[in-house]
Amino acid sequence: MRFFCFLLLLCNFCVFELNAQTCSGPGATAQTAQAVCATQNFPQQFIPPCTGVVLPFITGSSCPAGDNAIPTDNSAWYKIHIYQSGTLGFTIAPFSAGADYDWVLFNVTNQAPQNVYITNLVVGYNQSSTTGKTGCSSLGMVDYNCFGATPRFNRLLPVVAGEDYLLMVKKFSGTGQEYNLDFTEGTALLTNNAAPTVLDVSMVGCNPSQIKVNFSEDIRCNSVTIPFTPGNTEFIISKGPHTITGIVYSCDAGSNSFSTLTLTLQNPLPPGNYTLTVNNGKDGNTLLDVCGDVMLQGRLVPFTIPPQTPPTITQVIKANCAANILKVALSQPVQCNSISPSGSEFILSPGSPVITSVTTNCSGTNLSTDTIYINLQSPLADGDYKLTANVSGNTFTDNCGIDMLVGTNRDFTIATTQAPTVTNPSAYC
Repeated sequence: MRFFCFLLLLCNFCVFELNAQTCSGPGATAQTAQAVCATQNFPQQFIPPCTGVVLPFITGSSCPAGDNAIPTDNSAWYKIHIYQSGTLGFTIAPFSAGADYDWVLFNVTNQAPQNVYITNLVVGYNQSSTTGKTGCSSLGMVDYNCFGATPRFNRLLPVVAGEDYLLMVKKFSGTGQEYNLDFTEGTALLTNNAAPTVLDVSMVGCNPSQIKVNFSEDIRCNSVTIPFTPGNTEFIISKGPHTITGIVYSCDAGSNSFSTLTLTLQNPLPPGNYTLTVNNGKDGNTLLDVCGDVMLQGRLVPFTIPPQTPPTITQVIKANCAANILKVALSQPVQCNSISPSGSEFILSPGSPVITSVTTNCSGTNLSTDTIYINLQSPLADGDYKLTANVSGNTFTDNCGIDMLVGTNRDFTIATTQAPTVTNPSAYC
């Protein structure tokens, strides 16, 4: 187990810890991990002292239990996307030969970055006490190197196109300037070697005054012109003018890049077809990826603002053999709190069969549903029926705040199921 041999170094460590703050800001947490250009050296000039959480107990390594509870103090975080399958390699080269850096690699594919703090997503780490260069290279043999005089290099990690990784580099000892980070070793493609583009544009949820833009890769935060005014933004929406009043992206949380942003408009867009164009902003460029590749001007990206339609009843069927429970399917989810347990929103005809209650799958985190079960006092006889909604003035409201129209109805038929001419008839209604 590592320990400081000299009293002076111990005292310096104590002062360092007393002055440390909770880890936050650009590159200091998983959420603010910095995107780096894999074709260029990335110089990490300084890692501010900070106190982080301890990672979940790491499984998969043969290291002692104490080695698998790794604190995230005094660390820098980087995000990596795999564009072409192969092996992932990198080198951390300290500016000072006596500096000691540990690192942990996480597979966060389809995961929120902050999940590394609550779930074991670790696929490799190196905690060698030997100073000098470290990383993943052809010199390594294993995915986990424990505390102590273990090898400084892990093996090259096999990776698959489309995967995402986080790399945490932890400063264990050493002062002054930090290190160079490069990804030149390994066969996987970590940059697409192409100009960035807009992949798609869409309305955010039900809000036509917020437009989400997805990019083909990470875009530098400092390549976006802010604050937005009609004369300096890179973004133009057709059928305008449509004044852009704000932007929401991961740069607000301290990251140096983003792959998705949301444009906030002064007024909502009416339903219809539009195009988004990216041109030079007041800063003289369009948008740049983390390697400095420039997005081409003038490409038109089509998108649609759909009309806001009220929910309707799409199907009514019997939910059990006795036909005293009806399953009602809706065209879109409605808010659970707009459904009356008594079933007062519905009426059945002809004959006005008595509805005793309705049930749904609304529970816990399910705040909306597209299926309702109507419980009847007596089974329905074979025949044709009509289910009408909102006859009492109550209404169902969908997740966009649109109410079902009063009198919405659906015809349906109850018919006896013909018994099959096979054995084990109890398996059928």
